Formats: sequence, structure tokens, C-alpha cells
Amino acid sequence: MSLIASCPISPGTSIVPSLPFMLFGSDSVSRILLKEPTCVFVDSTDLVNMTSFVLTSIFPNGTCTSTSWSKISNAEKWCFEETTSEIAIFRDDIFAGYSEVNPEWRAAVLLFLAKKSLTGRQKQLQNQILNLGDCSDGNVLSLIDDVSVKASAACPAYVLVPNGRVVDGNDSPSICPTIAVRGSSVGVNPSKIFDRVIHE
Repeated sequence: MSLIASCPISPGTSIVPSLPFMLFGSDSVSRILLKEPTCVFVDSTDLVNMTSFVLTSIFPNGTCTSTSWSKISNAEKWCFEETTSEIAIFRDDIFAGYSEVNPEWRAAVLLFLAKKSLTGRQKQLQNQILNLGDCSDGNVLSLIDDVSVKASAACPAYVLVPNGRVVDGNDSPSICPTIAVRGSSVGVNPSKIFDRVIHE
């Protein structure tokens, strides 16, 4: 497909992922080919200035509509138009001079979910507790402070953790995002859950 000149896109790889999937803002992906209507949840910290980061809906006729990071993050979730066939990513020079050994490299995270799986409330924010009887809007949380999470095999929780967030008073970001689990009322030890996530 040939694109009109006003469709901003950065150099990188084209992918055809299965939903759900996530990217860091620094990942070298330029185009995401969609199999179904898709929504994105984003989160970032002030380690990097994301104002020039753009996601663009590309339609089958080659036309496009662009949306800025700030508009997407203010909306809490962003659903692309149903006729979107591809999403183009434009990073500008936000991550220039950084690599995977720098905290800035993982300071922005994007989570893509199938639109059909999202109903009800928006992304849960600081100190809000999920309606524990309802798997609402993908069960997506931004980990700004302590949050209560309910998850199950039928309703997994997605916790967005960009690098640079303060955890337990540790204000020195490592090169990887961190999360602290203070307690659990589930039948599985949290360390086993995260061990499975890391190794699968």
C-alpha cells in the first residue's frame, strides 16, 4: 500500500501481532498490521518527553489519521477506527542517544487489546479499586500508587508499569520497570505468578 505524504512513520519493523500485545515506546516497530478492531492503553513517566510521539491509523485506501501521545493518554484508552488496517508509529527523536541500558528506554509502554474485549469503565487510575465483581474494560491499570487488583484466567489484569515510577521510596530507576506485590488473596503465591509471566 502506498501512503500519502502526511502519514508520519518512523523507520522500523512491520509486525502482525496477535492481541493482546505490548510495546515499549522505544521498540523499533514502525507498522502494526491489524487483524481486528483494536484499542491501545498507554502510560509513561517524565524520564522522556512523549509530546512528539504519534500513532497513525492507516486505512485501506492509503489515507490516514494521526493522534498524539498526549491525546491518547488523556483519553485513558484509544480505540482506532474500525476500518483501520494498520497503525503507523512515529517516535521522532525521543529515544535518540538512549539504548536498552538506559532507564529512559522503557519509560513509555503501550498495551494493545481487541476492541471487542473492552466494555464498561476506563483504565483504573491511582487509588481506585476495581469493581471486584466485574471484568471491566480489559482490567487495565496504571500503577501510580497502591491499587487493588482482581484477576482470573477469564479476566487477566494488565498493569502498565513504565520505567521511572517510584516503588517503595526507591527513586533511582533501574533499566527495567519494577512492581511490588504487598499481599495476595489468591490461591497462588504471587512469586509463582510472576515467575510464570517472566518465563513464558
